[in-house]
Amino acid sequence: MRCVRRLMYCVENSICPHYFIPEINLFDMKIKGHAQETPLEKLNTLNSYGWRCILFSDQISYFNEIVFHIDKESGQLYVDSLKLILSPFNFMTNCAIPIVHSSLGKEVHMTLSIESSKIKYLYLFYMSKASCYRVQFLQFNAINDNKYIYKQYKTCINKLLLNIRHDAVTGWLMLASFFYKTKQYKIALAILQYSLLKCSPEKLYQGMTLSQIHFEIFSLNLFRQMTIGQLSKLLIVDKVWFYKKSTLSPDELQIEVNTTPYIIPPVVYAHFLCFLCHYHQNNTTQCHCCLRDLQLTIEEEYFMGKADAFEKAITYNILGITFQLIGDIESARHSFIKSVEFESDPFYNTALKRLSLIG
Repeated sequence: MRCVRRLMYCVENSICPHYFIPEINLFDMKIKGHAQETPLEKLNTLNSYGWRCILFSDQISYFNEIVFHIDKESGQLYVDSLKLILSPFNFMTNCAIPIVHSSLGKEVHMTLSIESSKIKYLYLFYMSKASCYRVQFLQFNAINDNKYIYKQYKTCINKLLLNIRHDAVTGWLMLASFFYKTKQYKIALAILQYSLLKCSPEKLYQGMTLSQIHFEIFSLNLFRQMTIGQLSKLLIVDKVWFYKKSTLSPDELQIEVNTTPYIIPPVVYAHFLCFLCHYHQNNTTQCHCCLRDLQLTIEEEYFMGKADAFEKAITYNILGITFQLIGDIESARHSFIKSVEFESDPFYNTALKRLSLIG
């Protein structure tokens, strides 16, 4: 946007210094009259749209082909903005960003050295995205009186809090996982309830069908002025990623996570983790309530969008694990079988292995 405003200044004043010979004005006697008014009018229009002006570019017209079909009126640029935010490329950065192995200290230093608040926010957004991968391998133990362990615990909390800036929910779910793994079930449950409240109808997630409420919200001046990073933190609900040998994944999913990266719909994981917290506290009634919520979420595909077969296999596998924990072997077997119907390859789906274990 600074470049656009600089170009507006050049056109308005008919000044464009030559790069190597600044004394030469490339616009001299060329940008005047109609040749000045037309580009200036277009530049003013682009500037009025802020960062969304990139959506006028022919170079990114492929978004119309790869993202979800949305009926719109001609010139409704904010609908294109929604499509850009919901683009699979925005979600796939979870997979791409971990390739970059820069130090956190260097990233913090670079962020603090930036004067522009908008660019600084963008740095924080991608630092949080990178943390999705880093927090998976935090080293921690259960809390005790050991001073070193306590320092380790506080360090883990700080890194996990950095992970909450790229979408509305998954960072909090990772934090809840940490408290679950350290057997602080009440704190984990409080965070999970907060996370579920954030999974509200106005949120955006991959594969969803947009409703009128999304267009109305996005037309508000408050949202129109936000950057992509700000909108993602406020509105996007991403999936929960567990990478191979993750230290944050529940022990009940170790078979799955040690095989391949495991991607779980956020509401499914929240109800599953709620169940596990109550299960370890012997809260029988709450366990059955969480199980019912989990089952309904999977059947209704809540916050799952257009779930593919692999994702459905994962959800039914998790449901089978939940039934197995409470001793309902028949329901567990039925869930594992349904999981195998969606994905039969044992490398990607452990339901076959779990079926063999329960007989």
